[in-house]
Amino acid sequence: MSRDSLGAGLTISLVFGAVGVATTVSFATLVFGENTEEFLNVGIAHFLLGGAVAGIILAFASSIRGQFGGIQDVSAALAGAVATSVTVSMAGSGEEAIFANVLVALIAAAVLTGITFVVIGRFNLGNFVRFVPFPVMAGFLAATGWLLFKGGLEVAGGGGHLEILDLPYFLDHAHMDQVALAIGFGIGLYALTRILKGQLWVLPAMLAAGIALFYVVVALIEPSLDDLRADHWLIGPLPDEPFWETLTVPTTQLVEWDAILGSLGSILTYVVVAILALLVTASGLELAMERDIDVNEEMERSGLANIIAGFTGAPTSWVIPPSTALASDRDALHPLFGALHGGLLLVVFFAGPALVSLFPRFIAGGLLVFLGVELLAEWIWDTRKEMPLVDLLVVLAIVASVELVGLLPGVAVGLIASVIIFLVRYSSLKPIRETRDGRSVHSGRNRPIPDERLLGYYSDEIFIVELQGFIFFGSAYTVYTAVKELFESAEQAPSFLILDMRLVQGIDSSATSALLKTARLLREHQADLIVVPGSEAVAQSLVQAGLDPDHYEHLRIFDRFGEALEWSEDRVLEQARAQLQRRGGDQADDGFLDAVFTDVMAALDVQEEFEDLARILTPKMEAIDAEPGTTLFEQHEENRRLFFILGGVVALEKTDFHGNASRVGTLGRWNMVGELGAFLEYREPYTARVDEPGEILALPPDALAALSAEAPELAHRLQRLAIQMIGSKLEKTSQTLAEP
Repeated sequence: MSRDSLGAGLTISLVFGAVGVATTVSFATLVFGENTEEFLNVGIAHFLLGGAVAGIILAFASSIRGQFGGIQDVSAALAGAVATSVTVSMAGSGEEAIFANVLVALIAAAVLTGITFVVIGRFNLGNFVRFVPFPVMAGFLAATGWLLFKGGLEVAGGGGHLEILDLPYFLDHAHMDQVALAIGFGIGLYALTRILKGQLWVLPAMLAAGIALFYVVVALIEPSLDDLRADHWLIGPLPDEPFWETLTVPTTQLVEWDAILGSLGSILTYVVVAILALLVTASGLELAMERDIDVNEEMERSGLANIIAGFTGAPTSWVIPPSTALASDRDALHPLFGALHGGLLLVVFFAGPALVSLFPRFIAGGLLVFLGVELLAEWIWDTRKEMPLVDLLVVLAIVASVELVGLLPGVAVGLIASVIIFLVRYSSLKPIRETRDGRSVHSGRNRPIPDERLLGYYSDEIFIVELQGFIFFGSAYTVYTAVKELFESAEQAPSFLILDMRLVQGIDSSATSALLKTARLLREHQADLIVVPGSEAVAQSLVQAGLDPDHYEHLRIFDRFGEALEWSEDRVLEQARAQLQRRGGDQADDGFLDAVFTDVMAALDVQEEFEDLARILTPKMEAIDAEPGTTLFEQHEENRRLFFILGGVVALEKTDFHGNASRVGTLGRWNMVGELGAFLEYREPYTARVDEPGEILALPPDALAALSAEAPELAHRLQRLAIQMIGSKLEKTSQTLAEP
């Protein structure tokens, strides 16, 4: 490690470690400073020890080796909510009993959160948590910001629990001068961090300046420390007993399990919001450090650290983004620096309460106000332009519900609102992505000219409905209504309806009844329903609901869209030929016969030219082993050979980015393939593979080059034929929808 990295690592560890001490003391004051102030020193001791243990473990064992970890503002706010829940349920009990039960509840919350982290990480469930609706996640985190903001006022003012509906009581009993100082310090600190964005020295510098200025004023006024504590200016009063001697394990006689179970909702909310907060933190750190972070591994490692540290009752810890990102930027990420960062908490833990008791209350409260305003601004103000108005209202509703009726009801409000919004938005999405008939899309099968003309003539016999998204009862009924309108309003209803479900992510069991109605509707109109499920899960849902070809004579299910379309075209051709035979040749449509005759004559001219050129060039060409499965060239290959198909069938296949191969066409006798590579030196757009055996010749690139020099007229004829072949393929492939 370089000298610069060593100096940067030590500086970051000490500066941000000192900030960590200040925030940890503030968090402990938030949780224990009101209803169990007699045991505040014990609470501070537990938080200092838990934060130190978690920070040191994370420095060595985290997926981001050497990270700076510590107690989070979100988990501290949630710990305060859990403590309030227990305190309210034990109204009238002594402080010792209340403290013991609060500590047990906090241990349960922290350890349960750690276990949940481990389970999510071990079974790679982190990505599933990301599907929580954004307004719900933003609402939870904004609500914790509001709890921190209120907690800062409570810590500074000491006027009891702050309730908006009972604000006059707080105003009458709080030290409003210190509340004003806390608000000013917190908002001023936030304003500076916004103005000097990215300047991480602002927070430690402001903390140091605030404390220094306070004691400058104290030196001028000259009050005693006892007077300052009596007037609520300092943390405490704290006993002289060392922190390490105050650690306690609650006795079973003091634990009231009814109170613990009564706070179960707050504990579970603690777990859920902590999971979301860690995921958000990891995502933000990825951007700051410009590296990928394995969220599942990070969650598992953080979980193990919190299971151990959680037995102290300290709120959940995980990586601290600002200091970790700064250390990474200075090449100073090392476990020893991370351990030093957490170790400062141990220094204060063993130094005793004398140092902590000098910490001004309004600074502790102002720090909480700053953290609360930061969360509120990030998840309400900063995201207001990114969220629709309805989502923003959901966020505000969650925050308001948390304040008015409690943390757990606020979570319920958010979930209910998100479900309603999801249903409204999803029902507004069109399940039908596109509708087409047989004129706009063809299968990739190579057909004789009369058959191609027949398919064009009877193109309205095939109708394709492409579905998308998740199909539930409402969207399935929309599909049924559209199909019903088609068959009842069209002068000539199609004989074959293809439901293309390749873009369908899933289908609800309630939606299958509407699809069954669609199948019965087509049976009444003597039309065939052809379904392409697109996935095994959708196919199983359809069969389980009774949409089975064994039960419906006019129902067909195909795995591939191309097969479904080809089967439909074959049936259309059968019906067309039968109709022509019934009508008789003399009564056939003159325009149709003229078009077929014109196409046949043009094809004969091309065929004649092909055969003549193949005969002349045969001595210069190589015979290909044209057995089924033989590959002429691969997609993206720099092929320079020109292939003449004198017999057999060659299939053209394309492979997408996911590795799925699809057939885009077939070429039979009297066709060329490889023109783009041979004449334009392009990479081949598809793979050419022999499908049926026959005779195939290949013109090597050197022979083609010699032809241009030795027989320019012959080369011109070959180029002209290649252009005709390419044009014919483009016309067909532009109307072909590849199979998945």
